Amino acid sequence: MPGRHVSLLTCLAVVASLLFADLAHASDADRSAMLRHAVRIRYERTENGALITGHGTAFGVNLTDWGLSGRRYLLTAAHNVLDNSNKPYGTLKIEITEGTRTYWSQCKVLLVDADLDLCVVESGDDVPSICELATSDEALGARVVMAGSPRGVPVALYDGIMGQRYYRGAARSVVDVQFDHGCSGGPLYSAKTGKAVGVAVAGIPMDRDLDPTKGLFVPVGAIESFLERLGKSPARRASPVAERVVAQAPASVTVPAPEPVRVTPAPTPVPAAAVVPVPVAVIQAPAQVSAKLPEPTASKPANVELPRPVRAEPVPTVAASSTTSTQAAVEFLDPETPPSVPAVYVIEDGDNLTRIARRFKTTVETLISLNSIKDPNRILVGSKLRLK
Repeated sequence: MPGRHVSLLTCLAVVASLLFADLAHASDADRSAMLRHAVRIRYERTENGALITGHGTAFGVNLTDWGLSGRRYLLTAAHNVLDNSNKPYGTLKIEITEGTRTYWSQCKVLLVDADLDLCVVESGDDVPSICELATSDEALGARVVMAGSPRGVPVALYDGIMGQRYYRGAARSVVDVQFDHGCSGGPLYSAKTGKAVGVAVAGIPMDRDLDPTKGLFVPVGAIESFLERLGKSPARRASPVAERVVAQAPASVTVPAPEPVRVTPAPTPVPAAAVVPVPVAVIQAPAQVSAKLPEPTASKPANVELPRPVRAEPVPTVAASSTTSTQAAVEFLDPETPPSVPAVYVIEDGDNLTRIARRFKTTVETLISLNSIKDPNRILVGSKLRLK
């Protein structure tokens, strides 16, 4: 009897481990490897004498099955590398860290799909590490790990849970995870296997910005269909490609893109070291940028408008140009009707001049002039600011 009792307990333990296998956390070794695969990617462009950059995330991946061998190939989101005309930026770079040395290596676009929002880039140098792409999509409710660079900060890991497949009928999966601008292009890993199961491409609108607790990811099936355009179709799955791609969609859905950015000279020169990244406002779509999305798989009442995906755009920053000493200020224009403008505003925690100017439909230069501000990057919480 004791032998049978032990055997029964062992069987129950095995069954429990199988039932809850997807809830296992990634090991420290796997998490360390996940972090090494992911890098920051940025575009550079010059406008009115200022160098403007935008940061996103990319990750090294093994593409040997698609005819590309080596450690110079990365997956990222297409909108990290395409301008408003859907053309690649002239200068693209990825950040490579080797030991104590960190540098930016130029890269080029090899394959891009603006509708799926996926891109393959080739770096001029080997990346430190590459990951394996999973051969199946992750189960709903499974633990996952995202690597991302929110607001352009160094890449970090964020734990999440697979929450919903095929958001609005498109090739998007909803993941409950900490998410922000700059995470686009980052990998989504299975906590169980450590393999990549998705690419971050968008966020969900909330309060004129993004829901910070949810991200949208392109799943493995759509990634494989995209990679097969490289010219090789490996026998990685039993199901045909037709079952993995999204059906043809109506052309009536517009994908939001970055707001127009107006660059104007500030009244006084500011050293480059004093310039800080400007937070990104909710992005508004220009009329010419659109993508086809299929109808949602679930029916909805005619009078209900579901939220549309919002691309988590690269975080734009401004630095002084090497050819001029004039600081350029970036202003994001709010298309909505502004609230009534008070004569005086009390500065709150998290405010900056750009945000206040956008809120009350004025400019940073006007606020600086009205309040005789010497350093626009240093404003005190609780102090009063004249608005008119």
